[in-house]
Parts: sequence; C-alpha cells; structure tokens
Amino acid sequence: MIKRKKMIKMFTAFTEEIDDPKQAAAEILKQLNPQKRQLKNTIALAYFHYEFAVNDNILKFAKEFPFEFVGCMSTYMGINGQHGDVAVTVTMFTSDDVKFKVSTIDNINEKAIEQMREDVRDTCELLCEKENPKLIISLLPTMPHFCGNDLMNAVNKYDKSLMLFGMHVFNIDGVPNTNYVLANGSLSSSMIALISFYGDINPKFHISFSFTFTESFGEPVEITDARLSSMRKVNGKPALDYFIKQGLITPGIPQNAASLIAVPAILTYKNKSKVSCAFIGIDEENGFAIAARTLEKGAKIVLSQLNGEKTLAGAKDIVTEIKDTRQNDFLAFSCSARVWSIGSNLFSEMQAIEESAREYKEELGVPLNYSIAYSGGEICPIPNNKGNNINMIHNYALVVCTFN
Repeated sequence: MIKRKKMIKMFTAFTEEIDDPKQAAAEILKQLNPQKRQLKNTIALAYFHYEFAVNDNILKFAKEFPFEFVGCMSTYMGINGQHGDVAVTVTMFTSDDVKFKVSTIDNINEKAIEQMREDVRDTCELLCEKENPKLIISLLPTMPHFCGNDLMNAVNKYDKSLMLFGMHVFNIDGVPNTNYVLANGSLSSSMIALISFYGDINPKFHISFSFTFTESFGEPVEITDARLSSMRKVNGKPALDYFIKQGLITPGIPQNAASLIAVPAILTYKNKSKVSCAFIGIDEENGFAIAARTLEKGAKIVLSQLNGEKTLAGAKDIVTEIKDTRQNDFLAFSCSARVWSIGSNLFSEMQAIEESAREYKEELGVPLNYSIAYSGGEICPIPNNKGNNINMIHNYALVVCTFN
C-alpha cells in the first residue's frame, strides 16, 4: 500500500518554567527546532497554566516565536510522554501546502447572544471568502450567555460542512476571569479564537466518554425554567435546591463549580434525544446553575456517575484506533472532570495515553506524536445516520483529531 504523504507536520514541546518567559521560550524553541523544521506556513497552539498570564508573561513568551501564536489556559496538559499542571506546552503545525488563518471574536462578555450570532456569521463569511476551511479549531472561554452549543449552531446555520473541533476554556480551580484565550497578540477571558486549516488535509475524529447513558441515580426531573446555559428552576423550584437535595451542595457553605462538575447529568430533550451535560458554574444569589451547553425548558434531567475504568479504557482504545489507521499525530481535548473519575492520581489518563504511546512505538517503530489539554466542554464532529460528520458539543469526553 502506498503511504499518503503528510501535508501537515506537527511538533510538540513542554516546559515547567512559568516565571521567566524568555527562558520558557528558549526551552520550547530548542525542542521545536523551527530553524530546521519550519516550512512555508506555520502556526503554534499553546496551553498554559493560568499563573503564566501574570504580568503578561504569556504575551512576552509568544513574542519570542518566529510564527503566529494562539493558545489558551488549561488545567492539565501533556505532550509525548510529558505532562503537568503548572506548565506550558506548544504544538507547532507547519506545512508547505496547508494554510492557517486566525480569527477572533472579541468582548463577548459585553454582547447579547443575537450580536454574537451575527459576529459568528460575519466571521464565517470571512473564513470562507475564497475557499472553505477543512477544519476550524475553536477556543471558547466559559460564559453563561454564550457556549459551545451557540457557536456550533451559529456555524451550522451558515454552513453545516464547516467542521469544528475545540474546547471550552475552563479553570477548574474556580479563579474568576482566568479562562484566558491568546490570539493576535491579545490575552482575554472574553475572546473566542478560531484557527482555520485550508488545503489538502483529511481530519478524522475519535471520541470516548467517562460514563454510560444507561446508568443513573435518582428520578428524572423536569427543567421548568432555563435561559441559554443557565438552569433556573427544576420542577418549579430553584435549580440549586435540586442539587442540595441530591447531596451535591451543602447550604450555607461557599460553593464552586467543582462540587457539581464531578457528577455528570443526562438530559433528555422533548424530541427524546439524550446528551451529556456538565454544570460548571453556580449563581448562589439567584439559585441558578450554569451548564456547559445550552439548556431547554421541558427537558428531563437525571444524574449519572463517572467511571474510572471506562475513562482509562477509552483513552487506550482511541490510541488503538489511531494505530490501526497508521496515523501518528493527534490533537486531543479531555474534560477536566474526567481526572476525578480515577482517584487521587489526577494524571492517570495522560499516563494511560503515554503507556499506549510506548506500545504504539514498539509495534510500529515510529513515535506517537500528540498534544492534550483539559477543558470544560468538548466540541467534536460525530457521524450521523448517513455517515456524514456533524458538529456536536460533548461533556465528560475525550475527543481526538488526526490530520492526515
């Protein structure tokens, strides 16, 4: 069989230096070696601990690179056998044939959803001015009024053939205004960044969940008031009362999203379709819960539980799928809550991927090249009943994209 020539090459680097941006850049550049590896078109995708944004360190870091730089905060991150939380990773995409374009939608905290829909449509028009991109990587900060569903729906309304792969940027530590996105020389917790890939690439998508839709506890209840991603009432009572009754929230004690996100919810819409749902924020004053997806009045909600064995097995199975297709570059996003399904070792999933990568190299004789970041919601296409990919927002998932 003739092996297809790689149209895009991917290189990765890792450092735990977050105090000195020049030193961190020097360590990353030494690993990436762009002097020898950089081709005609190049872009970098970075993930960083939120403290690296202090004193504009991440902006100073980005200026040290001889190509365009995009990135976001991640709670945990890893590349090719290395992982950490207080760290920085950089993935360099480079090609003579594939082209890259960076777009941003700014000040989303100041815009109503109608304006955001217009902004997405206008951005799509610019992205598709000459040709449609084969892939759009989206970095979307977590917001109560505009989430992955809204971005996906707005893109689909413009052109359903545009494939989105991305993440909700989400600081699981709960530090306000730290869901940073970096693009076009700016750093903001109120900016969407889109990286468009044009040319001869053939992205493939893989997905695994940390729970099953058939396992749940408690009786299903009805969402009786919802606005966008805000769940306001359940069975006519404040949404937080529901979580208090389920034992996830203790009255009188300050709460953060961690008390809810560790327990997945299953939503059943009025059309009988089922989706996973993570709750990633709390409005204690009003009794609201903030979800990582758009909610629907009349939907039924029931709680499930994460499964550590399923988390690790799913990660290994995806590597096996990639091995079977003889691909060896992939970009991945994993739900931050998946780390809690396993126990005290928060890096177990990445270690499982590292172990599978070693087996990959032993069997095929070439290294598995990958980059993974952790999110509050995952955007990844899935096949419909006709076998065509359609955009979808997920929670509690590991999603993977290969490029060639």
